[in-house]
Formats: sequence, C-alpha cells, structure tokens
Amino acid sequence: MTRKRRWTTILACCCSASVLGCSNQLAPDHQWDLISIDGQPLPWSSPTGNGGILSGSVKIDNDSIAERSELTNTGGWTVSGPYTVTVEMLIIDYRAFQPGGLGPGEGADTLLLSDGGLVLRVGGITRRYARP
Repeated sequence: MTRKRRWTTILACCCSASVLGCSNQLAPDHQWDLISIDGQPLPWSSPTGNGGILSGSVKIDNDSIAERSELTNTGGWTVSGPYTVTVEMLIIDYRAFQPGGLGPGEGADTLLLSDGGLVLRVGGITRRYARP
C-alpha cells in the first residue's frame, strides 16, 4: 500500500468513526432537556414581558419520529414529526402541524449538535439542550 493510499484509508476510517459517534448521540430513545435560553437558566422570562418558558425538551422517539415540547406560563405543547440526522444536526419537520396556537413558530427545527448537547436558534432566541 502506498503512503498516499494509507493516509486516505486512515482519513476515511476517522471520518466514519466521527459520523458514527455523532449519529449515536442522536439515536432513538435519547432526550435532551432545555437548560437555558439566551444564556439564562430556566425559568426564562421574555425581555419584552410577553411570557416565559418554564421547561422544554427534545426527544427522538423512534427511527422516524422526534418531538419538541415546551411548558410556558400560558400552557404547554408537544409537537412531533419525521426527522433527519446529519453529521452535525438534527432536523425535525413539523409541516403536518398547523401553526397558530401554542407550538413551534416554524415548519421545521434545525438543532445543531454542540458539545454533546443541542442548540436551536429560532426568532432571535437561542435555546440550549443537554442530556439529563
């Protein structure tokens, strides 16, 4: 085996291990609890005084469905949908959900894998989730 081919093989193995390590963190039956919003611990109050968030979570239910839930000072909600996992993110598709009431403001959430947790940036707010 030539030196170039050996390094290519080593690099391919490292990349494969990295992908498997990330996807293992995003495996079914895993849950992440909401731990902070914009760097502030929960419970969180909106700077505009329009409400607050008491708790929340992201959970991969099985091989095809994931969910996000939040408990606010006006009520709680849980919305689920099909998901996609890439090397560095979890994407949950809520297109079947009809916006208008309590629930996510977008048709999909893109959660970035960061330091073993998940980060969601929506509407100028950053939510951080960690494994319990």
